[in-house]
Amino acid sequence: KWETQISTDIALEFGLFDRLTGTIEYFKKDSKDLLFDVSQPASVGVTSIIQNIGKVTNSGVEIELDYNAFKNKDWSVSVGANATFVKNKIKNLPATMKENGYISGSKKWLEGKSIYEFWLRQWHGVDPQTGDGLYVADVSKYNQGNIGTGDGNITQSQFDEYKKTVVTIDGKELTNSYTYAKYDFSGSSIPDVYGGFNVRVSYKNFDLNVYIIARWGQMINYELTGSYDPQGKGNFPAYLNYWTPENPSNDFPRPAQTNFYNYLGYQTLNYIDGSYWKIKTVSLGYTFPKSLTSKLGVSKLRAYVTANNLFSFAKNHLIQDYDAERGGSAKAPLQRQFIFGLNLDF
Repeated sequence: KWETQISTDIALEFGLFDRLTGTIEYFKKDSKDLLFDVSQPASVGVTSIIQNIGKVTNSGVEIELDYNAFKNKDWSVSVGANATFVKNKIKNLPATMKENGYISGSKKWLEGKSIYEFWLRQWHGVDPQTGDGLYVADVSKYNQGNIGTGDGNITQSQFDEYKKTVVTIDGKELTNSYTYAKYDFSGSSIPDVYGGFNVRVSYKNFDLNVYIIARWGQMINYELTGSYDPQGKGNFPAYLNYWTPENPSNDFPRPAQTNFYNYLGYQTLNYIDGSYWKIKTVSLGYTFPKSLTSKLGVSKLRAYVTANNLFSFAKNHLIQDYDAERGGSAKAPLQRQFIFGLNLDF
C-alpha cells in the first residue's frame, strides 16, 4: 500500500507595543508504512520482499520575529530574524534491522537515530611524526579478550596484525590502517539550526537592506577534499594541504605511490563540518524626489545597486574560501554578483 503521512502544526502569532511581531510554530510529520526490502529465509525462494514496515518522524520549531527599532521623520530602522530547528528520528524498522540497523552508503539507519546521520570511520588526524593517517581504533573488537572462534571473535593472527598498526597518542589507542578503524555516527546533513537575519534602514530618500543566512551544526560531503589523491599525483598544496616533513599539516596525510588511487581509508576526509553564515544580499537604493520625477513624467524613480553572495564565513577552515551554501558540491559555483538597476513607476 501507499506510504502514509500525518502532519500536525500548532502556531502562535503575537504583537507587542506596536514594535515587535512574531510567529512561533511547532510542526510534526509522521511518515509510516515506509517501504523496505525485508530479508526472507531461503525456504521461501526469494531473498527479500517489499513490505510496508518503518516509521520516521520529522519535528521541530520555526520562529520568526520582526522588530521596528526606530522611526521618525527621516529615519527608519527595523530588523527581522527567523530560525528553524528540525529533528529527524527513526521510530520503527523491520524486525531484522532493529538490533544492528541498516547501512545505506555513508549512512546507517537505526531506531532512535536520524536517516540523515553519517556512519563513518572515526578519523583522528595526521601523525605529526610520520604523516600517516590515524583513526580511532575499534578496541571493542580488536582486543585479546575477543580472540576466539565464535561469531564476532577475531583470531590471534588478526590481533597480531592489528597491533602492528597501533599508535598511542596521549593515552589513546589509534591505528594507521582504516581496516581496524572504529565506525560511529558522525553528524547529520540536517543542521541543528538554519535561518536568516535582515536589517532594513532608510534615511530620507536612501534605503539599505542587508540579508544574512546561516546553517549551523551540519556535516557535508565536500567534493573538493574527496579529490585528494593518496598517490600524490594530483595534489595541489594551495587547497589540499597534505603532510610533508617541511609542512607537518593535520589536514591530509602524506601521499605515497604505494597507496591505492581509490584508497577507501581516506573517504572519511570527504565529510566535514559544513556550518557557515554568509551575507547573502546587500542592497542600497535612492528614490528620487517627486519634484524631479514629475518633470520626467514618472510617478516614482529609484536607482539601486545590489550585491549577492558578498561574503561567507565557515567554521571549518577547509571551506573558508568555499561558498558552503552549495552543500559540498564542487560544480556550478555560486557567483558573486553586482547588479545596478532602475525602478520606474508610471
